[in-house]
Amino acid sequence: MKYVNAAEILPERLLKELQTYTEGELLYIPKLRRRCLSITAE
Repeated sequence: MKYVNAAEILPERLLKELQTYTEGELLYIPKLRRRCLSITAE
């Protein structure tokens, strides 16, 4: 896991919204779960 400065990647509006909940803390954002489609041979 790598750390990235949120101000470098998030839109300013989103960053300000997040700052209403927490400031100066580390925030973990989990990866999206993606469904794997399995194709079965018949």
